[in-house]
Amino acid sequence: MSTTSGTWDPAVYESFSTLRSAPFHDLVAKVGTVPPSPSIVDLGCGTGALTATLADTFDSSDVLGVDSSPEMLGEAAAHAGDRVRFEQGDIATFERPHSFDLVISNAALHWTDDHVTTLTRWATSLRVDGQLAVQVPANFDHPSHTVAAEVAGDAHFDGRWTTGHPPTGRGDHVLTPGQYANVLHDLGFAEQSVDLHVYPMVLGSSDQVLDWVRGTLLVPYRAALSPSDYAEFERRYAARLTLVLGGRRAPYFYGFERILMWGRRGR
Repeated sequence: MSTTSGTWDPAVYESFSTLRSAPFHDLVAKVGTVPPSPSIVDLGCGTGALTATLADTFDSSDVLGVDSSPEMLGEAAAHAGDRVRFEQGDIATFERPHSFDLVISNAALHWTDDHVTTLTRWATSLRVDGQLAVQVPANFDHPSHTVAAEVAGDAHFDGRWTTGHPPTGRGDHVLTPGQYANVLHDLGFAEQSVDLHVYPMVLGSSDQVLDWVRGTLLVPYRAALSPSDYAEFERRYAARLTLVLGGRRAPYFYGFERILMWGRRGR
């Protein structure tokens, strides 16, 4: 598996758009000086709403958004224009040597299996002095994620997966900040910074954790189960999460960990 399979629901994903966009803006703030009218690609662009902002932020007339989801790209079409365009593609295999001044990817790298190989391809796509800016979630040990894996292991779902087995955990592929720093160094990024940032999200109640992960983490689970089996999966997930958290909490603090990395390739 290179990138996630399944149908993405833009409306569900965008229901927490303000919270989801904060790391993107912090990532963009890491980018240093770019050449006039830089060529930019946003890998895993989703609905394209954030991608479109890059044209004004960097005064660019050449912004490309790439995503594998037809549903997301259907929404992104509304943001296309003379300066911004979108295309369908697999970000895990994306490689266009020496084509971009900035390669950016927000909350998408974890859907690929081999981050070293993927980052190598993305780095190859940069021009001399080009910059790479990537944000990847790093909270896969949180109950919001571990409970999903536990429920998927319930005997009730044996033989019910259309893929033959439950989705693999995406956290297995995420590296540590230090490891990403080593990768950037090996790829020739003369300047770099890699940070672990905790975004303090206060939800109305712990029940909303299900709403949050429904738009991302649970997409492959929904794709691999029948509608009735997936409904049972969500029911068990909600009940077990409440149990693991020690009861329903209102409000609920959800500290979301993200790794933000930036680098500028040397000559």
